[in-house]
Amino acid sequence: NRLTGADVLVEDQLFSTLDATTRRFELPSGRTILLSDTVGFVRDLPHQLVEAFRSTLEEAVETDLLMHVVDTAASAAEDQITAVRETLAEIGAAELPEVMVLNKADIAPETTLRRLAALYPDAVTISAATGEGLASLAAVLDDRLSPDLDDLELLIPYDRGELVAAAHNDGEVLAEVHEEGGVRLKTRIPVEAVHRYEPFRI
Repeated sequence: NRLTGADVLVEDQLFSTLDATTRRFELPSGRTILLSDTVGFVRDLPHQLVEAFRSTLEEAVETDLLMHVVDTAASAAEDQITAVRETLAEIGAAELPEVMVLNKADIAPETTLRRLAALYPDAVTISAATGEGLASLAAVLDDRLSPDLDDLELLIPYDRGELVAAAHNDGEVLAEVHEEGGVRLKTRIPVEAVHRYEPFRI
């Protein structure tokens, strides 16, 4: 809710929300991603309940990056981390890339925050209530979700204007100059899309 400006139900109650909620979020780079908030994970969840929630949980398997949000104010925060990882393993998502987010920094015991930060040095500490750390979290998401980019200088004929538009959509155009032979672009294009621009590479 805090990241996306949404107003989805929030309750400290088991299974108060069962459906995954998906919202758009603009990264600092200007790219837009989709954030999906799944049902919370519970330690020793009965097998039949895991099956009942499988379709909701399986959204996690399809993700590019998991944000593992930890309630650092909970007395059993480390047990909750274990529970999440056990459930992810059960649904085949144990190997997905993960960003651990240590939430409730405004009310968590300082000793707990220090211990968790030492155990998980790449974690981002935030408070969804106050907004503390959210800019850092957005920057980490931006970095972790950035595609591998290749620097290309292109000369695209004027009759291939769709490629100029595609370069703006696919990657980042650093410079654009209109010349006699076409449009000269300095670009950063995702590696998987470079092949379509190769004929026009300088």
